[in-house]
Amino acid sequence: MKINDENIIKKHFENFDKNKPIVIHAEGQQLIEKIAALAKKTKRKIHLAHATTAKEIETIKAIGASVEVTPHHLFLSKKHEEKLGKLAPVKPPLRDETSRKSLWQNLDKIDCIATDHAPHSLEDKENGAYGYPGLETSLALMLDAYNKRLLTLSWIVERMATNPARVFGLNCGEIATGKKADLIIVDVKGEWRVNGEELETKCKWSPFDGQMLKGRVKTVIRNGKVVYENEEFY
Repeated sequence: MKINDENIIKKHFENFDKNKPIVIHAEGQQLIEKIAALAKKTKRKIHLAHATTAKEIETIKAIGASVEVTPHHLFLSKKHEEKLGKLAPVKPPLRDETSRKSLWQNLDKIDCIATDHAPHSLEDKENGAYGYPGLETSLALMLDAYNKRLLTLSWIVERMATNPARVFGLNCGEIATGKKADLIIVDVKGEWRVNGEELETKCKWSPFDGQMLKGRVKTVIRNGKVVYENEEFY
């Protein structure tokens, strides 16, 4: 919900289910500081969605909250906006290169990688819609970074499986007795070029169009059942 009234935000913090984290989309350091102060005052567990700067991460981690970063804020910056043209608008916006690099310098403080998947059509984007599709490229981008020795496989598993399950209280995220058999098998060295028209998403575009990635999903198992394998859905 888009809420700008501070009194209404306070009521949500006081009344929302205490066993669940409140996910916050807050843009800008000043607003994030206000949210952090409110969370501390009301003793609420919060999760900051799509942080874009090291300062934002530092502010939210100081109160013991969890935080996520998107692939597009890790791999894209304002210098890519000209190439993206009318596809560029996203919230929070792409930051400068210094801010982007600062996210990489704080990898150990990031709890989760989340796509903020927003599959707006090209027509929607022409009309000013904010957001990028990201589900089909997120893991591949991280595996490509692993192949470039920017990340470890254990870091990827923690931020894209183990930690999200922990933060949101899900019965998955690891291979263990009693956990849901939600598994992904990948070809770590599999190379492919992002082509929006070939993606499953109905919007048929990607901010990473044309980019070569090393790392590809081969099999998806959902609740113990194979639902995707070798580019085929079941």
